[in-house]
Amino acid sequence: MTDRSAPPLTLIYAGRSAAAIVWVAALLTLTQAGSLAADPPQATVVALVALYPIIDAVATLIDLRTTTRSPVTAAHYAEIAGDLLCTAAILTAGRDGYTALLATFGAWGIIAGAVQLGVALQRARAMRGQWLMAISGAGSVLAGLGYLAWTGTPQNALDTLAQYSLGGIVWYLIAAAFLTRYRHRPRSGQFARR
Repeated sequence: MTDRSAPPLTLIYAGRSAAAIVWVAALLTLTQAGSLAADPPQATVVALVALYPIIDAVATLIDLRTTTRSPVTAAHYAEIAGDLLCTAAILTAGRDGYTALLATFGAWGIIAGAVQLGVALQRARAMRGQWLMAISGAGSVLAGLGYLAWTGTPQNALDTLAQYSLGGIVWYLIAAAFLTRYRHRPRSGQFARR
């Protein structure tokens, strides 16, 4: 895998960010519509939260199809499996209230972040800009750990999820911009490892 993978990854990162922006907008719409009064949360809220790992699974599947025979292939398959299992777990946890919903989402964030961190470190040997994905993955792990012990109001729950997604959007967009800017530059010295 070389920097020739950069154009597909740029599109994947940008597309994932666009999907996450739509997701945050939908979450904020539910907040404004007063859909948070009930605990356990309404089915619409639970379904929307469960959709987030699906966004990750689709992006990972596209990544997998564009970087075949890559050292990160096994990690991608593991991530997709984790995304699907966590989606089912989120749908179930939502019946028990926002605390269980956030804890389950947090467990997903830990798994997905750890895989993202590992993939980024593996790719860093051959591609520029993967340090951005490593930071994003580490952030996901730390946020997920925080969600395991979350307590708060329904409003706080959705605000917390929106902040998580917005953080990911920022890192993915920066990574997409970085790959776009530097993919035509020659690799040399230490910069080649970034």
